[in-house]
Amino acid sequence: MSLKRLLLASVVFLLTAAPGSVPNCPAPRQYQGACGDVVVWAKNPETGICCLYANTCAAPAGWETYMSQGECEGTGGGLVEI
Repeated sequence: MSLKRLLLASVVFLLTAAPGSVPNCPAPRQYQGACGDVVVWAKNPETGICCLYANTCAAPAGWETYMSQGECEGTGGGLVEI
């Protein structure tokens, strides 16, 4: 695992390990089977708040996912199709 992926995985763990540590960000969605190994940001369609998830499968259903926080917040980039 590259250092970048390890760091991103650590951030995701810290954000999801402490309930309530990130307001308005629900716990990762439970899923079965394989899912792409890419960390994503997902935008809450009701509040517009961006939340970090371990992969697209863990992001809440119905939320658009992005490759970076900047893309999610509208400061750049594209959408990740799931």
